[in-house]
Amino acid sequence: MNCKENFFGLVTEILACPPENISVSDTSLLEKKYFASSANIIANERLLVHVPMKSKTAECTETHKVDLQGESYEVNITWSVENPTPEELGALENLRYSHKHLIIRMFGDNSQTKEYARYFVYSSVDGYRFEYNDNKGVLECKLSILNTNGLQRIFNYT
Repeated sequence: MNCKENFFGLVTEILACPPENISVSDTSLLEKKYFASSANIIANERLLVHVPMKSKTAECTETHKVDLQGESYEVNITWSVENPTPEELGALENLRYSHKHLIIRMFGDNSQTKEYARYFVYSSVDGYRFEYNDNKGVLECKLSILNTNGLQRIFNYT
């Protein structure tokens, strides 16, 4: 087994997207690590749901695996939510009971232009798992997605 893991730094925002709001063409599902623009991905920006998180607690890793079944990536995102409100708990329950595609904004990727890096993570029903545990009023959340593309960089996010 060949396994490589990449650390992408602090996550500043996670946007969850229902599957019906994504218009991904077959060519973009190929092993491609980037999109030139987000305009061809998201059908309606207003349907994106902001995932609640405590500032500076979210981290993202990508693990590349090659085995007999083929090549795959596992994307793991962990974060905390302190003293969640009913609205925040509702957003987390929505993640728990139905799979979502993600748009992740990360801090510190391009120090020259001071821009945030944005990534798209495609998910399927079979390759999606979200769980959280309450630890003295702080929810510790973990979202795992297994797919063939891993994190796909979005350039020119509109």
